[in-house]
Amino acid sequence: MPKFLWITKFFFTQGFLTGQKQNYARKYNIAIDLLDYDFQVITDPDQLEISPEDGVNVTGMYIEGCKWDNDRCCLEESDPKILFVKCPPVWFKPCKPEEFA
Repeated sequence: MPKFLWITKFFFTQGFLTGQKQNYARKYNIAIDLLDYDFQVITDPDQLEISPEDGVNVTGMYIEGCKWDNDRCCLEESDPKILFVKCPPVWFKPCKPEEFA
């Protein structure tokens, strides 16, 4: 499994994400309809070098109307006349909704 997947290359993104949930459900013997995704923006450079044990690291997304602030780990207003900004890598973590961090 690669460290990152470029999600915008997939024609049917929903199928890919459902497949990731299905892998998690089979690994932990959980019904797939009980799963959802939690998301974590990857800001630590050391985390960029490893593949996650569960879920997938995704790159290639864009943010519209705001930008990501790495120092404060939050969204903030975009710069003037900039509509789209490249989103930092995101870890899509399958989990039960009650387990959200």
